[in-house]
Amino acid sequence: MNIFCAGGVSEHGRSCFLVNGEHYDLLLDCGVKKGKEPLYPLLEKSQIAHIAYVFITHSHLDHCGALSWLYSQGFTGSVVMSIETKEQIGFTGKGVFLASQKGGQALDSGLFLEWGRSGHCEGSLWFRLTLERKTLLYSGDYVETSLEYACDKFRTMKADLAILDCAYGELPISAAKSRKELLSLVRKHHREGLETLFPVPRFGRGTDLRMLFGEDPSIFYVEDPQLEKGIPPERKGCKIVFTGTLEEGSFALEAVTKNQAILEYYPVHMTLSEVEILVSCNQFRQVLLFHGDRSVFSSPHPHSFLLPRPGDSIEIR
Repeated sequence: MNIFCAGGVSEHGRSCFLVNGEHYDLLLDCGVKKGKEPLYPLLEKSQIAHIAYVFITHSHLDHCGALSWLYSQGFTGSVVMSIETKEQIGFTGKGVFLASQKGGQALDSGLFLEWGRSGHCEGSLWFRLTLERKTLLYSGDYVETSLEYACDKFRTMKADLAILDCAYGELPISAAKSRKELLSLVRKHHREGLETLFPVPRFGRGTDLRMLFGEDPSIFYVEDPQLEKGIPPERKGCKIVFTGTLEEGSFALEAVTKNQAILEYYPVHMTLSEVEILVSCNQFRQVLLFHGDRSVFSSPHPHSFLLPRPGDSIEIR
């Protein structure tokens, strides 16, 4: 059995992994990488034609944004996602829709699925698949420290291959530090008589930030994480604080680069040190890191973990 990395490795965006089995071909997420030109997963029509199931972890575009493209390329299988994700993306196709609570069920003869909440946003899940005498764990975007979203934590779990979120790599990010820095930043703006604007995704960390700050009348949110639509006219005087990954070619990246906005991560992914702790609590024979652009690591292959590139194929031992 092999995993073909169609995207999401050594880059942030277009998460997509093709599982090539003897009896089943499966797809883990089908995202798009945004930039000047959207980048779709590195999948050929001949590969797509054989996919039986696509497992979508959550509704963010870097995990599900290429789903309509997949259909246009000939996909005819079933999509597996949470009920919340189905509603958020308006999905109307054939599928299996899961309750957002830990569970398990047989999808087909010789194919068993377990799932749990990943703590990233409403309806986000992790998946554990057992097929052809192999067990695969896919974390999706995973975090155990959310104020709002529950996480069914990985503990004493076995997998032949664990594909784990490591978006922050070796960056010095932690939930406690981030919350302290953000509270301090907003207090500083208060003292200067300024209001604060947080661009956030529609589903995810915006809810955590609202819980962190409460009903502070000097704080505003806009559901446009890269400010692609520009600064709302009524918020022109606000100090802008981005809390997530800045996309290539985005207004957000330009604004932070020119010191017109501040970047202070609010963690909704894992760091390398958190991945190491997680691995120590489980039994994973192989670990593949995804979402982490190579710039966030001090070495190309941190420790014994796999850090392939898009287009690489990994044998599951």
